[in-house]
Amino acid sequence: MIDIVKIFITHVGITLFIGGIICCFVAVTFRYGVFCTLLGNLLFCLAIIFPKQAVEFIETYQLTELFNVVDIEMLKVKAVVTGIIIMGALWVLRWIKHVITEGIVAFIFPSLYQPQIKEVKDK
Repeated sequence: MIDIVKIFITHVGITLFIGGIICCFVAVTFRYGVFCTLLGNLLFCLAIIFPKQAVEFIETYQLTELFNVVDIEMLKVKAVVTGIIIMGALWVLRWIKHVITEGIVAFIFPSLYQPQIKEVKDK
């Protein structure tokens, strides 16, 4: 059980790490890429340092039937898909944050939302 959980968490971390590295090369998504990279590293550490606690967490919330009889190759595929779903959910949360902070008009019509530049005259 511990090996299965370690494999799953490690592959989710690898997916987030690689996706974060790819996002770091695009200027608009640099901060998001750094966040995903750090989250992937956090999952690596979780898989290495706390595998028994992760198994206890899974047993506490009665999710053991998801990890009992598992094909390892299918588990790796499911872990990659889970990592992609996590990245997508974080991307949606990022845009919801933009809508809340900048307003719905600025989100729909970004060309109307331009900063006003005032000239300062010297005396």
